[in-house]
Amino acid sequence: MLSLSFNKTGTSPTHCLQYGVKVLGTFGLILQTFCIAAFEVADPSTLLSATSQGRGGATIASSQFQDALFQNPASAVFSNRYALNASYLGWGNSLAASIVDTQSGPVGGGVYYVRRDLSTIDSQSSALGNYARNEEHMGFALMGKLSDQVGIGTNVRYVYRKSDVAGIGNASAWNFDVGLKFLPQRQFAIGIVGHNLMTDKIGIFPKRISGGVDYLAMPNFSISGQIFKVDGSNLPSQFTLPVSDAGIGYAIGGEYVLPYSIALRSGYSVNPSWNQKLLSFGAGYVVPKFSIDYAMQLGVSGSKENVHTVSVTGFF
Repeated sequence: MLSLSFNKTGTSPTHCLQYGVKVLGTFGLILQTFCIAAFEVADPSTLLSATSQGRGGATIASSQFQDALFQNPASAVFSNRYALNASYLGWGNSLAASIVDTQSGPVGGGVYYVRRDLSTIDSQSSALGNYARNEEHMGFALMGKLSDQVGIGTNVRYVYRKSDVAGIGNASAWNFDVGLKFLPQRQFAIGIVGHNLMTDKIGIFPKRISGGVDYLAMPNFSISGQIFKVDGSNLPSQFTLPVSDAGIGYAIGGEYVLPYSIALRSGYSVNPSWNQKLLSFGAGYVVPKFSIDYAMQLGVSGSKENVHTVSVTGFF
């Protein structure tokens, strides 16, 4: 006769069941990791403050302060101010703070810090990538004039990423931008920037080349535009753009300053690498010592975004 039994020191059916559940759970995590062909990176323009977002991000040639640290490091060189900024960025519930100083000497500078909570990813938007994580961004910029009409600047940035996804470890890396600003006349500016010019090791820094113009049509009204090309060839093998080889994107925007220091802004941007079309609106109260700014970005033509950003800046 054949009989089966478990002794007291052996493996019980309950232990076998618990072990099986653990094995299946581990297998599920591995399968989930491999089912994602590649992890998508976030759009760096989601770090811009309310001033720039209200104009559709089309401010690469405009006079900026916090956004100089994320967009064109040369954009602040023709200003003579000390600016302290704090922002809530609706993209990823981010908090940002920065200091930009262009009045203390012939070479200006700035520092910034951003904390992004991307532990919950919106599946309807590709702008923030497709995997859960938290990020801390830190960096500094140097900027100066080559002449009365030409400015140059560089941003150096460091990012630490804490991943919540199997298959992607915690990591950190450096990268940098180089930007130029040219003033052929007082009312007209041209900006050119190379973003993230180093090879990326952690899937945070897609390369981007941008060019733009800003025209002060009237003392209280300015219009701006830019074109850009995002290139994911510098990304590590497991990361990709949501849309590879997507072509050239563009943005247009404007700002009109009403009496009583009220600024109204609007813009439109097309970002094919993230399959986005955004309509932007913004408003601000701008006086010599400070400004309070708000921006809303809405997805159109199939894009699902609805993002709100608030920035406060003090000038000294």
